[in-house]
Amino acid sequence: MISWNVRGLGSPRAIRRLRFLLKQYNLQMVFFMETKVSATWMEKIRRRCGYTNGFNVEADGSRDHCPLLISLDLENKPVHRSSFRFEAWWLLEDSFEKMILESWQNLTGLLTDKLEGLKVRILQWANQIKNARKGIK
Repeated sequence: MISWNVRGLGSPRAIRRLRFLLKQYNLQMVFFMETKVSATWMEKIRRRCGYTNGFNVEADGSRDHCPLLISLDLENKPVHRSSFRFEAWWLLEDSFEKMILESWQNLTGLLTDKLEGLKVRILQWANQIKNARKGIK
């Protein structure tokens, strides 16, 4: 995994450097900060670099967002395209951080397996919180 503060990924030179870096290190996961490009342009860059998966966390009122590109070996796995959106209210819950830490420590396998397991656990936890607020147990 690499994290890169790009400060503008729109130039052809930056894209060439990115493609070289990705080819040289065969990275599975890349996180960018301060890209200064639109989500549409970032999607084109992601595909051009050969990353089949990824998502953007966009800033409100700005073109500055933080994309995460993920390359997975999906050869033996079915393609599952359910969307997962991080909800800001989760951070306001006292039990969120503890749930994340405990879940992550108990998950095993490859990074992609652990991320999928964490996604499932977060969604279960969020549903429990919502149901408790509605008075459903």
